[in-house]
Amino acid sequence: MRSTQCPTALMRRQTVATRQTGKEARLNFQSLFERRQGATKSFHLLRYFSIASLLSIVAATVVLTIYSTSTSVRDLREMGEHLNVDKAIMMSNMFGKRLVEFRDVIAPLPADEIRKHPLNKALDVDMKRMMRGHDVVKIKIYDLTGKTIYSSDPSQIGEDKRDNHGFIAARNGAPATELTHRDSFSAFESVIEDRDVLSSYVPIRFSDSGPVEGVFEIYEDVTGFLTRISHARTEVVSVVSSVLVLLYLVLFVIVQYADRVLRRQANEIQDASTSLRRANEVLEQRVAERTVELEATNSFLRVTMARHLAVTQSATDAIVTLDAEGTIVGWNPAATRIFGHPEADVLGQTMTKMMPERYRARHQSGVARFASGGQPRLLSRTTEMHGLTRAGIEFPMELSLSHWKTAEGGLFYSGIIRDISERKQAEEELRSAEERFRGLVEQSIAGIYIIQDVKLAYVNQRFAEIFGYASADELIGQDPLVIVADKDRGLVEANIRQRLEGGLNTLSYGFTAKRKDGSFIEAGLNSSRANYRGRPAIIGMMQDITDKKQTEDRIQRYVAQLETAFRSTVEVATTLSELRDPYTAGHERRVGELAAVIGAEMGFDADRQEGLRVAGHLHDVGKMAIPAEILSKPGKLGAIEFQLIKAHAQASYDVLKAVKWSWPIAEVALQHHERMDGSGYPQGLKGDAILIEARILAVADVVEAMSSHRPYRPGLGINAALAEIERGRGTAYDSAATDACLKLFREKGYAIPA
Repeated sequence: MRSTQCPTALMRRQTVATRQTGKEARLNFQSLFERRQGATKSFHLLRYFSIASLLSIVAATVVLTIYSTSTSVRDLREMGEHLNVDKAIMMSNMFGKRLVEFRDVIAPLPADEIRKHPLNKALDVDMKRMMRGHDVVKIKIYDLTGKTIYSSDPSQIGEDKRDNHGFIAARNGAPATELTHRDSFSAFESVIEDRDVLSSYVPIRFSDSGPVEGVFEIYEDVTGFLTRISHARTEVVSVVSSVLVLLYLVLFVIVQYADRVLRRQANEIQDASTSLRRANEVLEQRVAERTVELEATNSFLRVTMARHLAVTQSATDAIVTLDAEGTIVGWNPAATRIFGHPEADVLGQTMTKMMPERYRARHQSGVARFASGGQPRLLSRTTEMHGLTRAGIEFPMELSLSHWKTAEGGLFYSGIIRDISERKQAEEELRSAEERFRGLVEQSIAGIYIIQDVKLAYVNQRFAEIFGYASADELIGQDPLVIVADKDRGLVEANIRQRLEGGLNTLSYGFTAKRKDGSFIEAGLNSSRANYRGRPAIIGMMQDITDKKQTEDRIQRYVAQLETAFRSTVEVATTLSELRDPYTAGHERRVGELAAVIGAEMGFDADRQEGLRVAGHLHDVGKMAIPAEILSKPGKLGAIEFQLIKAHAQASYDVLKAVKWSWPIAEVALQHHERMDGSGYPQGLKGDAILIEARILAVADVVEAMSSHRPYRPGLGINAALAEIERGRGTAYDSAATDACLKLFREKGYAIPA
């Protein structure tokens, strides 16, 4: 297989290689220059050595001073504590029983009496005589409670030291010592100034294993000792510092010589760096000039290559490039998708394997003509033909061909190929659909029309026939109102305007239409707002509904006659019941009206309200089975008579159940004496087991009966009736029905009809 490359690819590689070479040269010189430049930076050895050495000498002196001071103070405190312990033992041995006697006698006394007591004065004389010639400047004695029972400073007798840490340690058997500086201190003989004092708390024992009998506090003046320590420390630090300074001077001379050597070498490196930098600048200038030349030469090529690559890789159409011999040198992803051949399989091949047999000879002839300098016949125009997939399947395609040349004179031509299978299929389906739609529209039994620019833009033949026109052409272009009766022109015109302006999308209505011969018909239409040929229009269907309208009118008249006959039948049944019980005449009718009004207040629709009205008219129809003497008896009924009266609900149900009602009339008549708590009759139903219509009728029946006259009593009035249903709300009567009835009478002023 012959390997060929697109000239643009070769030029791209050459340009990249040239730029890479120049870039590498610049980087090499730049790296060398930076290394040399870094070497010229002198290291200031003498400066760093001087600073580091001086800091080290100062740090060593400070550390040595702090260490010697802390060591001296620690040793002083330990030595002083041992001396004070020895003094305390000496005093304990010397005074012995006197201290016990002194403690036992003196301790309970107040401070003023202790100071005046002879034992205190005698002890004070002995203490001062014994301590004469020592550095002890003050002595205190504490009993075990922390009370100061003796002090060489009498003003401190009686002080309480029970919380002092030194006292607590000594009372527990361990001596405690601290070193403090006092600006002023009351000693045996006088007040001394600016002194360092070592104070020790020492337990008093009369034997090594004996109990602690009290506590000595011994103050010793160590100012002179500390002064001697300070002088010795100063001498040591001075000697060490002198040795360090001498060592520093020796090293300074050595480092100074090394620093001069390093500076001389740095100057030599600096000179070399300057020469290298100048050479680098010259090289940079030459590389920059060459780079500008390359950029200027290849800028157009880079832009073209980038555009070409972006277009070919992202294009949905196949883009194929062939050289002058017809060999494929360019093949984008869309070509692989359309033809099924991977790029690696087709580069270096000809296009004949991608076209049906009938095109191959003509293609080869065109390639030969193009190679010899001729122009392909398909150049610069779009042609529809067929391609061949890898699977051997033909498909319709669209080909656009162009040619171009390289700077070296190479000839190439590119083809843009689009698979138009879906478009061809869509066109075929569209033609088929148009034919079916046209046949459907032209043969439709309904009139079809299109209104655009307030004109009939299209009507089918059936539309023309409905209005008495011989052909649709007579109506096309006419004002739509030409077929509308004068009385409905305003309605039709407003509807057309609203839909064209976007106010209504879909509308159905009827109107009186005018035929060509001047006669009138009833027309019904359904229309929608749509686009016709890219502009707003109304598309609709119209039918002659004259016969339908006349039939609906006859049906409505017949229904009205049936309703009248039904109401008359109900009135007859009510009248027959009233003839049996003339004293309650009008009761059923008033109960029916009140029940309907209560139902309306509770949200019942008109049909359910009518059912309540009919149930009210017929709920007592069973009373026709009760003897008239019982119904009109003025006195109290007997037990048997009342049982006969109670049977009227069942009798009403038996009469009404055979009739096929739209409402539960028979069940309402049976349950209208039931109560919510089960105390009613004839079945003793409770709560929701009673129909809501029966619960409403029970309330209406009680209100009407109590407010009206009866043979056995006068009417009790509407207030008594309302009080009764309010009393039985939720127990005997339905809460919602009761509330609705009370609202009607008390808030809306309703009155029972006469």
